[in-house]
Amino acid sequence: MSLNQLTVMQDRYRKKNAACRLSKSRPWRSVLNVLIAFAMLMALARAVKAFEDASAKIAELTRSAKYAEALSLSELQVARVRAEIGEENIDYAKALAWQAYLLQVQSQLAKAEPVFKRSLEIYERVLPAGHPDIATAINNLGFYYQISDKLIEAETLYKRALDMREKALPANDPAIADSLNNLAQVYKHEGRTEQALPLLKRSLEIRAKNLKPNDPLIAQSLTNIGAALERLGNFPDAEPFFRKTLEIRIASQPPGHPEIAGAYNKLAQNLSSQGKLADAETLFQEALKLRSQVLDADSLDIADSLQDRAQNLFAMKRFADAEGLLVRSLEIRTKMLPPTHPNIAHAQSDLASVTLAQDRPEEALEHIRQGLKILQARAKMDDLGKQRFAEFVKIAWRAREKLTDAPAANQLVDEALSNAQRATASPTSVAVARMAARFSASDDGLRQLVRERDTWEGRQSQLETDLSAALSLPEAKRKIPVSVLRQEIEEATNSITQSDAKLKNQFPKYAALVSPAPLSTSEIQKLLGADEVLLNYVSTPEEMYVWAVTHDASDWQRLEVNPAQLSSSIAQLRDTLDLQTLASRSAKSELFDLGLAHDLYQQVLAPVETAMAGKSRIIVVANGALTSLPIQLLVKSKPAIAKPKLEQLAAYRDADWVARHYAVSVLPSVTSLSSLREIVRKSRSEAPMVGFANPVLGGEMQTAMLTDRSIKADAKVDKASPPSATARGYAQFWRGPAADLDALRNGLPPLPETETELKEVARNLKAADRDLMFGTSATETAVKTAKLSKYGIVYFATHGLVAGEVHGLGEPALVFSLPKVPTDVDDGLLTASEVTQLSLDADWVVLSACNTAAGDHPGAEALSGLARAFFHAGARAMLVSHWRVGSEAAAALTTQTFAALEKEPGIGRAEAVRRAMTALIDDVKDPWNAYPAFWAPFTVVGEGRR
Repeated sequence: MSLNQLTVMQDRYRKKNAACRLSKSRPWRSVLNVLIAFAMLMALARAVKAFEDASAKIAELTRSAKYAEALSLSELQVARVRAEIGEENIDYAKALAWQAYLLQVQSQLAKAEPVFKRSLEIYERVLPAGHPDIATAINNLGFYYQISDKLIEAETLYKRALDMREKALPANDPAIADSLNNLAQVYKHEGRTEQALPLLKRSLEIRAKNLKPNDPLIAQSLTNIGAALERLGNFPDAEPFFRKTLEIRIASQPPGHPEIAGAYNKLAQNLSSQGKLADAETLFQEALKLRSQVLDADSLDIADSLQDRAQNLFAMKRFADAEGLLVRSLEIRTKMLPPTHPNIAHAQSDLASVTLAQDRPEEALEHIRQGLKILQARAKMDDLGKQRFAEFVKIAWRAREKLTDAPAANQLVDEALSNAQRATASPTSVAVARMAARFSASDDGLRQLVRERDTWEGRQSQLETDLSAALSLPEAKRKIPVSVLRQEIEEATNSITQSDAKLKNQFPKYAALVSPAPLSTSEIQKLLGADEVLLNYVSTPEEMYVWAVTHDASDWQRLEVNPAQLSSSIAQLRDTLDLQTLASRSAKSELFDLGLAHDLYQQVLAPVETAMAGKSRIIVVANGALTSLPIQLLVKSKPAIAKPKLEQLAAYRDADWVARHYAVSVLPSVTSLSSLREIVRKSRSEAPMVGFANPVLGGEMQTAMLTDRSIKADAKVDKASPPSATARGYAQFWRGPAADLDALRNGLPPLPETETELKEVARNLKAADRDLMFGTSATETAVKTAKLSKYGIVYFATHGLVAGEVHGLGEPALVFSLPKVPTDVDDGLLTASEVTQLSLDADWVVLSACNTAAGDHPGAEALSGLARAFFHAGARAMLVSHWRVGSEAAAALTTQTFAALEKEPGIGRAEAVRRAMTALIDDVKDPWNAYPAFWAPFTVVGEGRR
């Protein structure tokens, strides 16, 4: 027991026995004073011993998973401490904390919250500010909020507890590891897994230094790292973590402990996700048996096991068995959770799937509608929530087949389209909506307020990234003190809150603009031109669907390909578009497969060919694997040569590419069409263009953005050779939270041809020479200090570095002239978070750089990183690339695009790009020009018609 606790208890006893105090002036009473004092101390010692014994017993019962018995004893402990020494002391606060924890463990969440809060209040009153025990109480309340799905509240408390612990405890104290672990869990649930992983690894590192190898907290860390890997799609990589967790828990905890059951359950989930259904079923049964033996029948852990096992049974096509488990799981969750908790929605959604599988579509629709009402009311939508909206589409498709009433069927189609839009909502679509709302404002005060709010949000995002990077390092290695970062985050958060309040009060319509409702079919049709078709794709885990909407018609089709097959096919094509490996592939005749590109056309475009008939412009809202492949390189007609060899490069010129028929543009969401066409106005730019090109780098012509000169053919096609150079990935230039500038200098090649490219584009646009920055003038400082909002086009012809290649804390970035001495303002890399803080008013941002569209793996979020950041900064449209671009091909494509626009301004951006692509395909000077790695990488994102 601490000295402070002893003092508090002594004071309490002195007050209760005030009447017995005797004057020291009477010597004959000295002996009596001593005896009384001795009796008081003995009573105090007995009370202390009783408290410690009871606390030890509660802890032992809890470790043994005897939660009901432990809760009864903790309630007696609370009552006894209150009666004997009152409420304003640490012992009472500690007793309350035990009671609250045990209520929480037994799923009595509503009862637990006020007890946690009361415990914290007492700790804060009786202990000095910053005491680590206060941090523990804060952490306890944070965990309650986490399991109650109040993630913002949980994150706030976890950060506060971590700050207190880092100030009061040694650098590697296990309590700090606890805080890092808990904060990482919130990040993971918020979809910030890349930020969570470094914190989880540091937490494990601290625990490994302080604890025995078989400590249950080591098992907890392993579980959480495995779960983070699963969030990133690495299920096989995560499996060993879960197996080690189970091994530790069996070795260190009593047989039948619920945490052993949890380890069985987590490993079973992992195996089920890998398709090892029979093995998973065995483990699910064991987990459910163990939990049922020691937990209350209405425990939320049992509800989780029931649902997890039901999902595995569903995959095994044991639908009736799965339904019974799901019904029971829903009963528990409905009883124990608030009615708006997302886990109730997920249970309803799973019930919808299992009733649909048993040919009961009407019941399925009712279940999923109940679940979606809950999810739709939530301010934030995680990936699992979006998946539930996608599942509605699958259910609606089957239910429609049973409807004979045409109006009801049409209404269901529109409902499915609305939910498909919710399923594919993304941060990029939010950025477009905010940009449109900002520029649509006729009120200068509103524009300024929105600009400030967006700037603060970009700043907050950057600071959060910096904080995660700092927390993943020991204090001695941090460039910026955590306290400084937290203060700046608080300032940014307060500024955002104040801006939101002003916007709500002064401009109430703004909220509707930045959070647009899904568009109906008729609303989409009003926004489309007579020559346009909008294709909206949505994926469930098993199926894919597409809506084709034109000015006067619409079509909804299920595709005859599942997402896994599509992902595999796209990955196969993407491999043949990588300039790094093209030399070795061409030597083995492993070139772009025209036959596969035609098969993909048949799978994703042919089903809606009727709607596309007579149209010349396609607007794509992609989802899943389709985000990583521009559809202009699909092949409409069956090719004469399915798999051309090196001597048959002419087959690529003869192929019936989609690019020959349609101008293609991409939108991050269907609602972005409304944002860009109904809300946003044209740029009020004063000058046509500002451009940055040919930065001073210092590397050899051998890496990253490859030159095309190495692929020039000899007189005969069969002697043509692809690039022999190799490219280095971004990971090789990244060292923790900062780039290795020496590696960049030595590794990135110079780009002299980009200067010619930029001058040619500027000539077509009649831009002034003073607005073109080359060489030593093409710096990050120049970008940040330029008044970019005065230019209609902002053009970057430089290297792009891709976050998807980074193992660590990197961001996607554009490369500028590398300074000899980097500073916080200019290290030569303009990162995505720095882009969000720029102020643009641009009709078009051109990123004539490599890898500026999305990740190169199928299923990556569409238009991530730099593209999203530039929309946030104020771009209406962008020209981005899907893979490393041959530098001369990039120059040819961009200069011809702007030449076409100068000649016919009314054709629009997407058509101008299409003409540049077909011109390169038809250029017979070089047989490689028709190879899609060179002509097909660029995509117009945003408004492509203008």
